[in-house]
Amino acid sequence: MKVIDSHCHIWGRAFLPPSFFHRAAEGWAQKVDGRTEDMILPKLLDGVVDETGEDFVKNMDTAGVDAALVMMVDAGTPLFGMEPATTIDRQVEYYAMLQERHRGRLFAHVCRRSSPRHLPVNYQPCCARPRLRWYRRNYARGIYCRQ
Repeated sequence: MKVIDSHCHIWGRAFLPPSFFHRAAEGWAQKVDGRTEDMILPKLLDGVVDETGEDFVKNMDTAGVDAALVMMVDAGTPLFGMEPATTIDRQVEYYAMLQERHRGRLFAHVCRRSSPRHLPVNYQPCCARPRLRWYRRNYARGIYCRQ
């Protein structure tokens, strides 16, 4: 039987805004007396970026995981009060690269806010189905589940 991790995250550099790391470090620091945000922040900044997905796949091999569904997080202003330095379009391209590089092992699930200011100039559909077609044509390979 194949083992599939159905919810994981891999991030490239600057995919999350600085406020994400500060909020996480602050929360983790509060869990242990004497621990400070400054003690945690460097470890967070160094530990969440995997530019090629190689480290992630090595960890999958160690854990006996055959495939993983990598979930993109569109974590900008609505969640953290600021946008990440890497645009959503560049993030989608990164996940497409991961999927190509690790064919059959990593499957990307990408998403984005539907606010018009986040969409490319050539994107004008008014309902969900055209939006899905646009993504499939421009970025995505689908995941098809069979019984």
